[in-house]
Amino acid sequence: MRKDKSKINVRNSVDRAMKEFCAKYGIDPDEFAEEAIMEKIYSGEALDDNCGFSEPESDKEVAEWDEERKRH
Repeated sequence: MRKDKSKINVRNSVDRAMKEFCAKYGIDPDEFAEEAIMEKIYSGEALDDNCGFSEPESDKEVAEWDEERKRH
């Protein structure tokens, strides 16, 4: 229970910091979050299933991800 509460507290702190950063620099928080998620995916750091993302399932997906990474 304590470990779960600690994770929630950290997540809330990160969310608050992100909102403050976005407000300070006039960035849309939704766009900022989406860009950060895509950056993790394209860098090869696929997010775990708990976040709704997983490793590519097919060779075609792998090829598409590799191609997208090369473009960035």
